[in-house]
Amino acid sequence: TVYGSITAPTDLGSGGGYLGSAVSASGGGAIKLNVTGTSTINGTIMANANTVANYRASSGGAGGSVFITTGTLAGTGSITANGGKGGYYIYGGAGGGGGRIAVHYTTDNSTLSYAAYGGSGKAGIDTSQNGGAGTVFTKSTAQTNGDLLIDNNNSDTYYKDLLRGYTPLTPSGTPLSITFDTVTLQNDGALNLNSDTTLSYTTLDWSTSGKIVDNGGTIPLLATSSDVIVPVTAELVANTAHTGLGAWNSLIVNGSLKHSSSNAIEVARIDLQTLADITISSTASVNLDGVGFLENNGPGAGIDAGAYGSGAGHGGVGGGITGSPASGGPTYGVENAPITLGSGGGKNGSGIAGDGGGAIKLVAGRNMVLDADISVNGTAGQSLESGGGSGGSIWIDVAGLLSGTGNLYAKGGSAASVNSGAGAGGRVRYSCSNTSWSGAVSVVTGSVGIAGASGSVSAACVVNNDPAASAVSGTQPTDGSGTVNVQFTIDDADNDDTIQVLLEYNIGSGWQKATVTTADGSTTANFGDPKVDNATTYQIGGAAGYVLSSSGANTISTLWEARTDEPTASLSTAKLRVTPFDSKTVGPTVESPNFNLDVVPPTFTSASYKDMNIDGTVDRVDLVFNENIVISNYNTADWTFTEPGTVNLDDTGASASTNSILLTVSGDVETTGGATDPTVLFTNNGNRVTDTAGNFLASFGGSQTVTDAADPLIISTLPLVGDIVNANSDIVVNFSEAMNTGSVTYSFTDPPSGLSSAFSDGDKTFTVSHTGGIPSGANSFTITSATGSDGRTFGMKTGVTQLTDFTVPAPSSSASIPVTALGALINDGGVCVSATDVLVKISANNASSYIISTKDTFVGSHWESFSGAEVIGNLSLKTVPWTFDSVSGEKKLYVMFRSSTGELSSILNDSITLDLVNNCGNTPVTPPSTGDQTSDQPTVDQPAVDQPTTDNPSTEPPSSEVLPETPIVNQEPRVEVVPIADGDTSEIVRILLQYGNIIINDGYKAFVPEGIMQEAPASLSLGVSPFTGDNQYVSVLHRGDFVKAKTNAQIYYIGDGDTRSPVLDLGTYYTYFPSLSYVKIVTEATLPNFKIVRAIVPKARTVLVKFWSEPEIYFVTENPDGSEISILHEISKEQALEYFGIDWEIYLLDINQAYWESFIVGDKITSEEEVADRNFLNVYDIKDRINGLVR
Repeated sequence: TVYGSITAPTDLGSGGGYLGSAVSASGGGAIKLNVTGTSTINGTIMANANTVANYRASSGGAGGSVFITTGTLAGTGSITANGGKGGYYIYGGAGGGGGRIAVHYTTDNSTLSYAAYGGSGKAGIDTSQNGGAGTVFTKSTAQTNGDLLIDNNNSDTYYKDLLRGYTPLTPSGTPLSITFDTVTLQNDGALNLNSDTTLSYTTLDWSTSGKIVDNGGTIPLLATSSDVIVPVTAELVANTAHTGLGAWNSLIVNGSLKHSSSNAIEVARIDLQTLADITISSTASVNLDGVGFLENNGPGAGIDAGAYGSGAGHGGVGGGITGSPASGGPTYGVENAPITLGSGGGKNGSGIAGDGGGAIKLVAGRNMVLDADISVNGTAGQSLESGGGSGGSIWIDVAGLLSGTGNLYAKGGSAASVNSGAGAGGRVRYSCSNTSWSGAVSVVTGSVGIAGASGSVSAACVVNNDPAASAVSGTQPTDGSGTVNVQFTIDDADNDDTIQVLLEYNIGSGWQKATVTTADGSTTANFGDPKVDNATTYQIGGAAGYVLSSSGANTISTLWEARTDEPTASLSTAKLRVTPFDSKTVGPTVESPNFNLDVVPPTFTSASYKDMNIDGTVDRVDLVFNENIVISNYNTADWTFTEPGTVNLDDTGASASTNSILLTVSGDVETTGGATDPTVLFTNNGNRVTDTAGNFLASFGGSQTVTDAADPLIISTLPLVGDIVNANSDIVVNFSEAMNTGSVTYSFTDPPSGLSSAFSDGDKTFTVSHTGGIPSGANSFTITSATGSDGRTFGMKTGVTQLTDFTVPAPSSSASIPVTALGALINDGGVCVSATDVLVKISANNASSYIISTKDTFVGSHWESFSGAEVIGNLSLKTVPWTFDSVSGEKKLYVMFRSSTGELSSILNDSITLDLVNNCGNTPVTPPSTGDQTSDQPTVDQPAVDQPTTDNPSTEPPSSEVLPETPIVNQEPRVEVVPIADGDTSEIVRILLQYGNIIINDGYKAFVPEGIMQEAPASLSLGVSPFTGDNQYVSVLHRGDFVKAKTNAQIYYIGDGDTRSPVLDLGTYYTYFPSLSYVKIVTEATLPNFKIVRAIVPKARTVLVKFWSEPEIYFVTENPDGSEISILHEISKEQALEYFGIDWEIYLLDINQAYWESFIVGDKITSEEEVADRNFLNVYDIKDRINGLVR
């Protein structure tokens, strides 16, 4: 028997037994070491048992104990507690059992080997007498339970007595419950589980010739509902039944399956049941030959008839002996329920007769694969005319399909001679719902001796046609539901109406059972009403509603709840498979084609701004997602784009491009490379942004930074291309964003000496200086390389070249020639133009060249010769063509002149409205019928009569005469007296066109209409014109004035706090006054004193407004805080028709989108009372006023 502690062994090994005067072998000793430091073992620590001489008939002693506790374990030696060998004498002696080893440590730096082997029997000749292995326990302080090793050094035991040479953990009758981290059974190490043993572990490894003897103990491997797998070289001795409530889920035998042998009474047989499949693979061994009742034992045992022994009976009568043919063993057992062991044959005196075969019962709840033989044969008589044993029993029940090629053998054993009886055959029963099994069954009597009877075979398998699945498909709808439409067809040649279906899915991580929707009506069939129960193995079909096949092929449609099973599946490749079961057999599994699965909304990954027009400003934002998206009916209300300055999002031209949304940006946007990156915020307004599966984007999860994806640009260079400069001029290059200050390289065609360079303006402006002066003559400057602070390489702004050509004139003694800019007029002062081509009249004194541009920096423009100009007195006039871009709106041109000596004039400008949409109002329009237009003039914003009259001599109310917005040649002049400087008493009279074109004739002499000359005021506030540089008086203005400068067509509204708001179109102006006579003319020095703020918007309550290219209509109200920022209230067309009548559109003014930032968006109009206070104007009257100015 076994004894001693597994984890802390201190017992001595016991001595072996002996026969007669033989000397017994002593057991091993006991060693205990407690080391706080390091235990270094390079030799061998032994507690082995003694071994007797080979001729002795004594058994080997048991191994002793080794118990070591240490801090660090080191060395290359070994620790052993082996059992001793048995002696050799006739029957010989048995081997002693292995001892016990336990090592506890903190750190293991060793390569020690451990051995607690059992001793070999009969000096190694008789394996049936080998001793069982002892135990080796090791545990580090970091482990919870430690590890157990049972290793018997490949010392197998003789199959006939399977209780020898095994390793119980405790003596039978002594309860034990123990837990290990790892249990390793190897090299014929055999764990014997007694019924009172409970063994737990984290890991079990018995794949290297490990053995487990199931005698009723508790172990996770064999627990109820387990999936039991016997590895290829392993052996399970299944002495305990696992049936009914104790059944396993499945059983796969790749190694050996046995039970222990009996003697006079039954000890064991195999009785196993599974809920699912049983597989006896081709590598398996189920050999139960001779493990039934031993010789002369069992209900059908043969008899000892003196000279001969008869054969054992079981399924038939055993063979008799010579002279007594009826002396064989009797039959017993039940033909269709075979569970009995085979019986032993009769022996002749001291002869050796055959043993009976074992018994095995296997019940599979689903299918069984039998690819190896199951053998329960009786064994042959061995000597002295002994009889053979009878075959045992095989009972196989399969609920589904029985398949495979293995054979079933329950044959009787042969007799030792022809005069003795052979054993009878055993009993075999197999049943199944369907079969493709091709194995054979044999229950014949033994082949030598007087024959016994064959055994019995009960076969109850029927051929059942498998249910068949086909046309399996899965498609995900684009409704964002996270479901998949599933369809498949089921057919069964047997017309079964009890079919169930298992639906599984795979998205790359193995097949998983699918959750099928249980909503009413979601699962349909061509006929029948299949129900869904996800708690069952086959979730579609069942007692509440099977899938039917009696009417032929049946197509089933249902929904897989993909988001429930795989909530993170995004851009996945998925497929489905269907397995039908007709309550008898499982049909082949059929897979669907691959399909795309995406149940996750698109994820915003990045936003970047770009400079598509290459003009140095942000004009597009690219929003990038993790997958392709579909955009339907989205608009700018979905997006909030913020950055320094005023931003207007325009979705015109915005598009979906695979995984991106491209938003064009217009308005007062910052230049690229700004100090602060803008942000974009998405607000879901109706699930408009979805992926291709319909999963909609709920939000960005907060504002997202829009990063710079634009290359740094050269915005401008000084000098300009074609400039004439002096030798001391610096070269100035302006970039669109901060640059890497060490990255810029440049060159001259004729470089000056003493070159140096520096960055300024936040590393955006690059200045090249010199000390030697630029050589005279033609020269050029080139930026050869540069990178931005973000590492991007610079590019060129549209119309700008990195090469600036200029000339330094040769030194001259002649005096410089000043140049005077006199006038610039687009289309003879026209207000509106419906084509992009215009004519610009420019005039100057002493000009040799001119430069014209839409930018006051003249970026991208070149100096042109002024030769060929028409000379009128000392004034030169030239008409030059110009082509605007094709974007409707206000267009402005700037002009500057240069003399032959390089002197520059002041800058003049003129503007005109380009209208390519409405053709400047010339398209015939039939306005709706209207009632009388009110002629009441606004009073809140009218100029007061006591305002200064310096610029408007008349103190009478303004006339109703319609005046032009831009200068008109030949308009009646008036005289203005301007002192040149403080203290200068002289007066110079300048004749000015009313809108600012200056004409100087005959050395400042002027023809002044009689009576218009007036004295200069006694006291004037002086300022400097930003255009001419002349000293001028500064006009006195008040809130509510509409003003413009003499040399510029732009009208402004004077607001609180010395501010001016531009009037962006005449339509807006005419909502305040009926003519331009209300506009005050001021000097150029006046306007810089007033800060430009938001544009003035149409007067509240006078018109309805809408913005270009936008469908929404708004009613305008004043701001309660008294500011000029009016409030927009959206009103539907249906409301407008109800509140304002069928001709409501005569009050609708279409205005520039640039006005948007000048409004606050208020609540929508909900009732007519909210718009009752109104003084509407007919917009067709307004258009008539505008059209009357077109020349």
